[in-house]
Amino acid sequence: MTTPPVPSELGQRLLPNLVDQLSVSDPDRVFLSYQSGPSPKDGYRDFTYKEFAAAVNHYSWWLDKNLGRSDSFRTLSYFGSRDLRSTLVMYAAVKTGHKVPWLLFSILLS
Repeated sequence: MTTPPVPSELGQRLLPNLVDQLSVSDPDRVFLSYQSGPSPKDGYRDFTYKEFAAAVNHYSWWLDKNLGRSDSFRTLSYFGSRDLRSTLVMYAAVKTGHKVPWLLFSILLS
């Protein structure tokens, strides 16, 4: 069995850039599905790459406006629910030159 070729950019892209690429090349692709209400019986809603990229850009704009861009990979703290919002903050932080350590999420939100 032959191994498929590995793209040259594999491992060289930041995740927010990949999300931006997918939001253009495959905008209706599902990024995640979440529960529409308090009960699973309420059903689920799909969140596409296009929607996710737009939400990340919105958070990035807010971070840039309120905290500015970071040239030194400054650390941000996020205290909130471990849900889609925490993922958005992580991606927006990277886009604005910041970081939010995963360890902080796992300790504080477990």
